[in-house]
Amino acid sequence: MAKDQHSYIYATVILEALNSSKEKLFEISIPVDEYYSDSHPLIDDPQYRKQKSIRHLHGRVYNYESKLDQEFKNDYDSEGNYLHGIIMHADGTIIED
Repeated sequence: MAKDQHSYIYATVILEALNSSKEKLFEISIPVDEYYSDSHPLIDDPQYRKQKSIRHLHGRVYNYESKLDQEFKNDYDSEGNYLHGIIMHADGTIIED
């Protein structure tokens, strides 16, 4: 990826909802402040994920310098419950559960 490819993305979180075949169902963008201060059903509501058949979530968090701050991938069961995930930070730190 070119270093400035996402330079137009400023303080934004991009969330991609995927089905069990890892096909994209939809994508949303929310301000990074809203992501950290408010809840969103895609992140916080198992019933919402179940209704939308969301089994995987891929997120990219861009900071105020339009740089990728972290990327994460979450997996959910058919009831929308969290199974496991991985977070990859810009500094190379990886957190997996």
